[in-house]
Amino acid sequence: FDLQDIIPRQGATMLDAGGAEVGVVTSGTYSPTRRAVIAMGYVATSAATPDAKLHVDFMGQHKGATVLD
Repeated sequence: FDLQDIIPRQGATMLDAGGAEVGVVTSGTYSPTRRAVIAMGYVATSAATPDAKLHVDFMGQHKGATVLD
């Protein structure tokens, strides 16, 4: 996932555009190569399409995430 503004931690909930839980973050960090925050996680097959727009629940705030290839 490519993320906005935050480095998500293990266990953070992944949500679809409608707010339904579709997965969980397993790790997150800053990528100096991409110059962006990235994360890995498990998501439902229906939400795992490249460029899909998801959200990470970060302390009650929903932050945007994009599924990468």
